[in-house]
Amino acid sequence: MGGLPKHQNPGEPFEITRQDGITLLLHEQVTADGSTVTIGHDITQHKRFEEQIRHSQKMEAMGQLTGGIAHDFNNLLAAIIGNLDLIENGSVNDEPNKEIFATISRAALRGSELTHRLLAFSRQQPLQAKRTQANELVPAFCRLAQRTIGEDISIEMSLAPNLWPTIVDIGQLENALLNLAINARDAMPDGGRLMIGTTNRVLDEDAVAMHMDVARGAYVEIAISDNGTGIPEDLIERVFEPFFTTKEVGQGSGLGLSMVFGFTRQSGGHVTIESKEGKGTTVRILLPRAEVAINVESDAEVSPAERPPGNETILVVEDDPDVLNFLVKGLHRLGYTVLQASDGPSALRVMAEPDAIDLLLTDVILPLGMSGRDVASAFRERNPGSGILYSSGYAKDVLSNRGQLDEEAKLIMKPYQFPTLAQQVREILDG
Repeated sequence: MGGLPKHQNPGEPFEITRQDGITLLLHEQVTADGSTVTIGHDITQHKRFEEQIRHSQKMEAMGQLTGGIAHDFNNLLAAIIGNLDLIENGSVNDEPNKEIFATISRAALRGSELTHRLLAFSRQQPLQAKRTQANELVPAFCRLAQRTIGEDISIEMSLAPNLWPTIVDIGQLENALLNLAINARDAMPDGGRLMIGTTNRVLDEDAVAMHMDVARGAYVEIAISDNGTGIPEDLIERVFEPFFTTKEVGQGSGLGLSMVFGFTRQSGGHVTIESKEGKGTTVRILLPRAEVAINVESDAEVSPAERPPGNETILVVEDDPDVLNFLVKGLHRLGYTVLQASDGPSALRVMAEPDAIDLLLTDVILPLGMSGRDVASAFRERNPGSGILYSSGYAKDVLSNRGQLDEEAKLIMKPYQFPTLAQQVREILDG
């Protein structure tokens, strides 16, 4: 070697990222004559796939966490909204107190809306999906959006001819688009341009390889673009996280984009975002073509216009004492005879009494080793002709997927207003 220092071979493979973004895995070997040979493998796609897996796992974990939080908050809000409903329509006669209770009720309902957004992110929000033509929905939405975002922002449409139909919850889609329009407005404080376009998209294997969470197939794309301030590159991957926001403190909940993410994924689609600082932002929602879209239909909520009374006997099984207290008082006020239990074993003891029970109203998730489904099975054996209504802070499809609820079961999702519960109880008893 002529006195030259030996090459410091690291021994283990190591990675480098070139200026053009290509990542290489290098391994150096010393040959018999003392030379060093460097062998490189392009692992750019592998690294990108690893990052997508980490991001997907992170979002999934956050979804499970937010879903659990929303469920607990729904129990709290069920007690608050229900009792306020009873008070507001009961003993409060003077106008000042009526206004106070109405204000509290509105605040509680806004809290309910936040929990629904959390459930949407965690893909636990019930959807009422039907066959929809986006080209018919977008013009009406644009008229609504114009009133919301102001006249200093122009709205342009680009609707693809012969657009495929999709199956989607129209209300949730309009809500998602409105969230995106409001975000665009906030990114254009001095005015600007909002563009909404539709197109047919077919994702092949190459396109799917760039996004591991989307399936190959035919989609309807709805894209919303603005020419606003844009989002810094280092924040793009976080924008769909719940409570993350680039707005000033107090100017946003950080749930708008997370709701869009969850709703789109629950609908069997995908959402992407592209943005450059000073250039604007584009969000693309991909919804499956109708022929291949998943079926996410669920029972529509009944109108809370009436509080139909009754004189039947109802067994209420609920482990939250505040919710149980509200249900017993409310149903008793309507004229029902109300029996109560806080868990499955207690419900069995009530069922053992000789008196007939016309309806079981039970929470799905109960303590002491018995679920609402277990309680319902025992109830059905003793009262084969009676009705069963489940109650939960989780959506029906989530409970069904976990094996906690039959597909044909009737479910009312917390929090609910008392007139809605009263009407659904009456419908099941009459049916």
